[in-house]
Amino acid sequence: MKNFLLILFFISSFGFCSDVYVYAGLNNSAYITYEALFTEKQSGIYSKDGFVFFVADIKISGKRVAQQVYEAKAMIRINQLVKKFFTEDILVEKLGVEKLGEVIRNKVAKLISTDNVYDFNIADLRGQVLVNDPQKKDGKRYYRYVFSVTDDEVNKKKNELSSIKIDINFLVHRIFQEALLNDQYQDLVSFYLELGLWENAINFQGEILSRKLNLVNYYHSVTPLTERKIFRRVLADAGQLSKPDQILKELPGNIEALNTIINNLDKQHTLDKVVLQFTKLVAVPENNLGKSYRELNRTLDEVAKVAGMKEYLQVLEGIQKQKISRSFIDSDVIKNSFNALGHLRMDKSLNKRKNKFFDDAVLLFNQGGEKNKIRHLLVKSINESPRHADSWNYLGAIMTAENLLYEAVVFHTQAYLLDSENLETMANLADCYLRLGKKELAMNYANYLVIMNGRKKSNFVNKVINKIKRSNKL
Repeated sequence: MKNFLLILFFISSFGFCSDVYVYAGLNNSAYITYEALFTEKQSGIYSKDGFVFFVADIKISGKRVAQQVYEAKAMIRINQLVKKFFTEDILVEKLGVEKLGEVIRNKVAKLISTDNVYDFNIADLRGQVLVNDPQKKDGKRYYRYVFSVTDDEVNKKKNELSSIKIDINFLVHRIFQEALLNDQYQDLVSFYLELGLWENAINFQGEILSRKLNLVNYYHSVTPLTERKIFRRVLADAGQLSKPDQILKELPGNIEALNTIINNLDKQHTLDKVVLQFTKLVAVPENNLGKSYRELNRTLDEVAKVAGMKEYLQVLEGIQKQKISRSFIDSDVIKNSFNALGHLRMDKSLNKRKNKFFDDAVLLFNQGGEKNKIRHLLVKSINESPRHADSWNYLGAIMTAENLLYEAVVFHTQAYLLDSENLETMANLADCYLRLGKKELAMNYANYLVIMNGRKKSNFVNKVINKIKRSNKL
């Protein structure tokens, strides 16, 4: 099973297998040159007669291991040789590295030291696999893989790579993308804390905690009596009371279980406590919300010395004092999101597809239609598809247009919780922070968006970035 998984990992990671590079129209000149000059060569890179040859030998042990495992190892080695060959001349501009925080700076330094600054995709190369089989040499068995590329193809790809700008922003973008791709959420939390992006850090800390606990705090029961039946059964089982994580599996969002876990956390798990305090807000009775908000604020105040936390806490306190608009009080999902300050963790069975209400709202929005009608349509859209992030985003935009900025923050925060890779959601949040006078917090987002928007080049995101920078110069 391990052998099979290794092969699958390689193919999914590097996107090629033994026959991908055999293209019609290429002659046998490369193979003839290889046979004449390089059959006795060791692993490495060789060039002759208009070709570059990448050779990898993997020693075959006496153990009973499937041939495919050695093939996969040889292919990985070829990928490493190709990547080094095509990226070793790329210049890296290190200007600005000294301004990075320690955690991010160390990650960037590691990328540079391991020549991993650019992830060249071997699947884009046009070439030939000349050898892909076990062989004997000096009485020993090896698995040999040989890949050849013409000089013309080499020059073409090198010219393409010469236009790539490798600077600090490029490298920071890369470490974020790699952490996200590899589910390295703890790294992401550290990065976001260092940048002073508290919503982002809290969101990914929630992802980490969700691997151990069921943190859903909004879901639809099959029948109205289901929760009561489960609750009675759980309470009847005295043994379960000492296992709050088990209670959360059957009773998502149960406040007693969440409080038990919070009380058992030590001071080293402040961010976990924050996540759990946000999660329990949905289950807190209306008359006790003020007390729960104060508990949350005290926990956040413990880390208030870190960049942007003071202003972030001020925003949350502003939301906590707001009364939700009358047009939302009949929508349970929106009301719960507002009480949870945008941290409604929804069951994945809830709908996330766009619907006709949303399409009609967007059409009316683009036509400059009446805001009340758009808001009404978006409420219907969210009621039908609670996990549709764009509906929350548009609702936040309507609130911003009506200068209801705290409500806008809630809805954009909810959209971010549902789709954490959407840069325009982050830009919307940053714009709200700026409008609320939280310039430091907005600038933290602007600096991050400059890095992450480098490739996507969203005009809207750039517009928000420039607006924040101009404001901070005043």
